[in-house]
Order: sequence, then C-alpha cells, then structure tokens
Amino acid sequence: MNLAEPKLHWFWSYLASLFFIAASFILAQFVISPISLTLIFFTLIFLPGFALKRILALNNDLFDALMVCLSLGLVYVFGFCFLAIVFHLNLNQLIILYFATTIVIFFVAFLRDYLKNKSFQLKFNWKTIFVLENLPFLIVFVLALLILLVIVAKGSLLRGGDPLFHLAMIRKTLGDLPLSINNLNYTPNNVLIAYNFPLWHVFSGMIIKILDINLFSYWRAISFPLSILSIFVWLWLFKQIFNKKILIILAAIFFLIFTFDWDNGYIFTTIAIPHTFSQLILLPLLIALMLNYLQAKEKNTINWLIIAVFSGISALIYLSSFFYYVFILIPFLLFYVLLASRETRKESFHKASFLVFSVLAPLLIVILLL
Repeated sequence: MNLAEPKLHWFWSYLASLFFIAASFILAQFVISPISLTLIFFTLIFLPGFALKRILALNNDLFDALMVCLSLGLVYVFGFCFLAIVFHLNLNQLIILYFATTIVIFFVAFLRDYLKNKSFQLKFNWKTIFVLENLPFLIVFVLALLILLVIVAKGSLLRGGDPLFHLAMIRKTLGDLPLSINNLNYTPNNVLIAYNFPLWHVFSGMIIKILDINLFSYWRAISFPLSILSIFVWLWLFKQIFNKKILIILAAIFFLIFTFDWDNGYIFTTIAIPHTFSQLILLPLLIALMLNYLQAKEKNTINWLIIAVFSGISALIYLSSFFYYVFILIPFLLFYVLLASRETRKESFHKASFLVFSVLAPLLIVILLL
C-alpha cells in the first residue's frame, strides 16, 4: 500500500460514520453541553453531505473533501427547511422527512459502494504531519483553541434587539403551526432582506426539537460549533488563495487575531445571528467553492451545480451577503479572463460564464419568491 496516498476501504468510512452518529446521540442523552450539541450539529450536516459526496463520486483530498461534505450538507439541510416553509410543513413533519430521506440516501450511497466494492483514494500523508515545516500550524491551533474556550465561556450574545428578535423567531418554529412565512415572520406584509425565508431559524428549531433542550441553552452553546466551522471555512479559503503553507498560516493568524481582538471575540458570539452566520461561514465558503472550481483542471458540472444551489440558499438566508458575493465575483471574473493566457482564455471564459449564470439563475428565483 502506498503510504503517501493510502487506500481507504469504503466499508470503514461508513462504519466510522455510524459510530460517530451513535456516540453523538448517546452523549446527548446524558448531558447537553457545547460538545454534545456540536456533535449533533455536525452529524445533521455532515452525514447527508458525506452520503451525497459518495453518490456523486467526488474525489478530493482530505481537507477539500471535508469542505465539500460541509457544502453539500448545508445545501441539504437548508433545502429541506426551504421546502418546509414553501409547503407549510410543521417542525415534526420536517424532522421525520429529513431523517427518512437521510436514511435513504445513506443506504443508496452504501449500496453504490457495495456494488462497486472499490477502495477510494485518501490523499493524505500521515508522515508529513509531524514535520518541522508544519510547526507554525501549532500557533494557529493554539490560537483557535484559546478563542473557542473563550466562546464557550461567554456563550452567544443574548443582549440587545437582534438576539431577542431571532430567539423569538426560533420560538415560533417550535409550535405545531405550519412553518409558513406568515406564521414565522413578525412583519408578514414587508420583505425583510435577512429573514423573509428564516431557514436558519427553522434549522435551529430542528436541533432544539431533536435534542429536547431549552431554547436559551441551545442559543448559548450554538456559537461553539459555528465558530469551529467558521475557522475551518476561512482556512479552506486561504488554501484556495495561497499556494504556500507559510502564507496560509499567516493569513489564518491574522484572521484569528483580527476577529478575536474586537471585544474579546464579540463577532463569534454573534455568529448565531443570520447576517453574521452568512458573513463568517456562507460567504467565505461560497468564494472558496468558486476559486476551487476555477482552479480545477477540468470543468466539473457537479461542482458548478453545488455552487449554483449554494448561492441560492445563501441568498434566501441573507440577501445582502449574496450581493457581496456578486460584487466580488464579477470584477474577479473579469480580471480572471483578461489575465488568462491565450491558450487558456477560451476555457477561462467558459468557466466564468458558467459562474455568472450560477448567480443569475438563483437570484431570479429568489426575486420571484419574494
């Protein structure tokens, strides 16, 4: 076996997934803490993301695979929340539909790998972890750990109008009423950019209902897993921008110091609020997906579809953040095509055109829905 790129038998990946699921729910039965909530939160997102990735047969290195699973999982979860709002399902119906469909796609992914009975490449070299050149990553790890410990101690922001407004919206999802816009929105006759489609609030209600926990306990602890996601998403974005490890490390250090320096991690305590969630997780993840698509040697239709659907979901959660993405995307693509070499300009133009269409189609759908 080649240690530089070890082959992982498909069976062990599913066994590890089932073990993670069982451990998460068993721990949650005994104690509700930021750790147990984090495990359940990651299970609800990464389990369908992993299954969809196996069904779509996407091959990536370890970090890229993790972020692709995250992207697919977020699309999957928020897609169900969107359907629940459109078809006026209540929270119990949404949870049943989510778990039933997740079990089906997990079985389909397992069956696909069983029939092919083929190991897949895990592009990860264990021997390259504990080397001197990776020592600066220890600084990033220590900084991130200290920030997360502070976030656990402080909890999510509870003071002020924004947190109370969102807590009230999440509380409305916990009833037996249909999850329609009129039932969830406090201003049914006005279009609110951030909250007209309260997908994040519905997903929060799902977690609270599944764990059967207090709303305020959930709100206090949810900033911990979201902060972890944010750090990993920004690391992946830096990986797409920079080729050298030292530049990735420096960018990560500056990011952690800058975000934490603002009132001892204040921005991470607001990450449960949709506009901060969108700006710290959805927007950088969308930009990273875009850069990953452009840097791929071959045009991948599946990756493009992921970007298109993900941008639509982002627009539904917080439309302003979606426009930030558009304002970044258009000038970047213009320079991307103009600065491309003569041999690659045609391919660059095709990729740029697909990305522009991936923005216009979801935007048109969102405008029609609003």
